Amino acid sequence: MGSTAIGRTTIILTRADGSQVNLAQALDTVDVFIESKDLDMGAPDVKKLLSAIRVEMADGQFSQLLELILKYRDHLNDAVSVEPSVSLSAGDQPVFLRPPSSRYFRIRLQDASPSGRWKIHGIEFFGRPDGRRL
Repeated sequence: MGSTAIGRTTIILTRADGSQVNLAQALDTVDVFIESKDLDMGAPDVKKLLSAIRVEMADGQFSQLLELILKYRDHLNDAVSVEPSVSLSAGDQPVFLRPPSSRYFRIRLQDASPSGRWKIHGIEFFGRPDGRRL
């Protein structure tokens, strides 16, 4: 039986000054993201139960790899807990979440394959106070 070799192409650019650049590494895409600060939703002493988030983008231009990542914590000096990422490629429909109730939330919008611009028109949070003061 024959064997299959898996290889990698390397393209090296040699500049006039003799320095070299690996173009395969230079052209790799990098995740782009925007992340909020800790949001207390106007009541820092009350836990909130967040049920959904809706991100409104300009002209419905959603990247296929745009993701929402929700982070949360009860005190600003606590470690941040992270929910699994959720795809936003379905458009500006609400994304339903089930994080535990918390005092502070942070959102991160991340695109693993940026190929153009995206503009955020608005972000809506749906939830309610959990009724427990800390």
